[in-house]
Amino acid sequence: MDMFSLDTEKEVLQRYSAASQAREEALCCPVAYDPHYLKVIPQEIIDRDYGCGDPSQFVRSGESVLDLGSGGGKICYIIAQIVGRDGRVTGVDFNPPMLELANKYHSQIVKSVGFDNIEFKRGKIQDLRTDITAVETWLAAHPVPPLVDVPLEEAGLFDYMRSVSRHPKETKGEDYTATTEAAAGICGPEGCC
Repeated sequence: MDMFSLDTEKEVLQRYSAASQAREEALCCPVAYDPHYLKVIPQEIIDRDYGCGDPSQFVRSGESVLDLGSGGGKICYIIAQIVGRDGRVTGVDFNPPMLELANKYHSQIVKSVGFDNIEFKRGKIQDLRTDITAVETWLAAHPVPPLVDVPLEEAGLFDYMRSVSRHPKETKGEDYTATTEAAAGICGPEGCC
C-alpha cells in the first residue's frame, strides 16, 4: 500500500481496536501514574493504556475535564478520583472496542470510589462542535500564561529541568523562567508529548 492510498482513520481504528483486545507494546510510551489512583482500576484497563504523558498532575478538585482520545479510560478514571464528586470527566473516543473496554468496569469503579462523575462518549475529535465565543469569553476571564512567562519553580518544572539539563543554570528557581529550548524537554523519560 502506498502512502497515497492509506486510509488513516481506518488504520487507526483497526490498530486501536486490536490493542483493546491484547496489549500492544509499541503503540505508545509507558507512563508511571500515582499508584494510589490505580488501586480501583482493573488490570485489563491498566494493561491496555496507550496514553502519552500524565495530565492528572494539572487537574484540581471540582474541575470538569474532557479527555479527547480517551481509549480504555485509564486516565479518565484517575482524573475522576482527583476532581472528586464535585467534578466531572467526559472521555471521547471514536473506537467502539476501546469504549467497550472503558465502560466494561464503569459500575465496579464507581462503586469503589463512592461516586459517579464520569461518562464516555463516541465521537471523532474533528467533529466536536465548539462554541468559540464561549471559549474566548472564558479565556478572557481566566487568562492562561504561556509557559515562557511562568517561572519554572511555579510551574513545578524547575527541579525536573535542572535534573535533565546538560548545562544546569546556577540560579535559584524563582529567577529561572522557561524558554522554548528548555521547555522542549518537559516530557522527558516519563512520557511522550
